[in-house]
Amino acid sequence: MEIPFTDAHTHHLPAKGNILSCTDLSRSSLSDFPADKIFPVSFGIHPAETETGKWESLCEKIRRYPDFAAVGECGMDRNIPIDMEKQKMLFLRQCSLAADLGKPVIIHCVKAWDILYGCAKRFPAKKRRWLIHSFRGDIALAKDLLRHNFTLSLAPQMILHAPGRAEKFQSCPFLLETDDSKENITILHQKMAAYCKMNVERLKEKTYHLFHEFFYIPEK
Repeated sequence: MEIPFTDAHTHHLPAKGNILSCTDLSRSSLSDFPADKIFPVSFGIHPAETETGKWESLCEKIRRYPDFAAVGECGMDRNIPIDMEKQKMLFLRQCSLAADLGKPVIIHCVKAWDILYGCAKRFPAKKRRWLIHSFRGDIALAKDLLRHNFTLSLAPQMILHAPGRAEKFQSCPFLLETDDSKENITILHQKMAAYCKMNVERLKEKTYHLFHEFFYIPEK
């Protein structure tokens, strides 16, 4: 089997081609959810929806689709005008739900690393599977997050527009994603492979294995 390109977090339905992605369908209603779903999906309440997101809706999606891949995206964002304590409590509630269900968490974190580290201490590090999605921080922060058992998924913007920063990740494990952009995951792999001085097929293999390890999806 040819190893596919992996997209750790996207808001688009799976692209055509040899691509394995985890699609965030948090904002999709149950009525427009694909009836023949055969791809990994995530459900969560974004921090921007802290005061409007419905917990009952999230739970209903999880009940209807118990084989979903992850909780999220959820997290904390200091750039939005919503009380941080409210964001934190909703985030912790979703992390507890994920822990009870044995699911990983996809995290949106903006300028709230101190709070995130504090939240992480409430959960056993060895059992935590928390993904920092759309990571665009520096290598020092990346290494500290990795030391604390977080998984990183690099932002497409960093790969495309900050090659000097992106190439510093060549010694770190990472996933790649398209998020809500229209970028092509194959192009992102090609560019990161060049930055890492690595064959594209080798990078595909590395991200593929990390994708499966993080989401606990059996490899074919």
